Amino acid sequence: MDIVRSSLQILDNFDRTYTIRRKLGGGSYGETFLIETKEGVRLVCKIFKGVTNKSDINEDYEILAYISLYSKACSLSRIKGIPEYHGYFQFQSNQIARNISFVPNYSKEVPSGTFKGLLMEYIPGENLQEIVDNLYGHEDRRLSWKSIVTIGREILFICNQLHSRGWAHRDIKPENIIISEG
Repeated sequence: MDIVRSSLQILDNFDRTYTIRRKLGGGSYGETFLIETKEGVRLVCKIFKGVTNKSDINEDYEILAYISLYSKACSLSRIKGIPEYHGYFQFQSNQIARNISFVPNYSKEVPSGTFKGLLMEYIPGENLQEIVDNLYGHEDRRLSWKSIVTIGREILFICNQLHSRGWAHRDIKPENIIISEG
């Protein structure tokens, strides 16, 4: 945990450097946004909720462990299908404050209105849940067996790559599986 805490970078001028394009999703750990640099580079910014009360103190450490494992997994060797890690940051942002559906509650050393987030590569495409939802109720529109097998094989390949390095994903769900062209 100390490695991750010490690698936390303060990101100045978030609002002048990045523009939020849209919310991508959310879950138990926080929310994700598609952001863009002034140069047009698209990234994903995952904002973590943090600790909401003393009984949730282990959640803060779980977040740090998640970031630590993710950054190590991506830094040792690039795994095809896992977005590239760009860093763990602490920053203030009026844009995030206006778009987020929760109030972060981090430990006492973090000022109010401050966010902790992970920046990672944006992979364009639709998530598997969106694809399935769009097909639901249309008997003439289904995923082919070939598509199902291809998606399953890719998921197993990525899981195998992670497991061979001693890591587990722990959050495999259709919303976290991006189907991209190419």
